[in-house]
Amino acid sequence: MPSILNEEEIFNQVKETSIICFSRLVEELKESLIQNFEDEELLTARELCERILKCSKNTADKYYLNNASFPFIRQGNERRYPKKAVEKWIEENSRKR
Repeated sequence: MPSILNEEEIFNQVKETSIICFSRLVEELKESLIQNFEDEELLTARELCERILKCSKNTADKYYLNNASFPFIRQGNERRYPKKAVEKWIEENSRKR
């Protein structure tokens, strides 16, 4: 005859299973975040103009780089532009026809 688990045994099994699942989820999220940060390319203004904006530095300053919402980070006294964030900004701020 199969044994019947009492409430405490069921609780402990659910708890152990939950801890295992949560630990796996945390590890997968951690790996995903690390991969995303490692893949993030930071561009100089020159690289940004040449590779993404396809315009001169003066044009970039006038229409993009001086816009308060344009994404950048500081590295010392220099600005660097996260490629993925810039591409997302362009997509979100482009006029839709």
